[in-house]
Amino acid sequence: MRCYGGSCILWGEMMNEEEMLHRIGMLVNERHELLQKAQRFELEDDQRARIKAIATELEQAWDTVRRYRARRANDAAKAA
Repeated sequence: MRCYGGSCILWGEMMNEEEMLHRIGMLVNERHELLQKAQRFELEDDQRARIKAIATELEQAWDTVRRYRARRANDAAKAA
């Protein structure tokens, strides 16, 4: 992931904080659906792998959001 100004490139796309939060919501919903399938023993092997991949993507996305917020706080402190 690479960041420039107020946006980062993640998953091949330039995303700002709002877009990243939207992506997080989509990942959480997908994970929730897969976990519901798992509880009903309806999960395929590729879906199990997807749950693990989602966990990694969520971790990266939240790290990015934290960086956005830290940068914004730092910029505000410099301006004060």
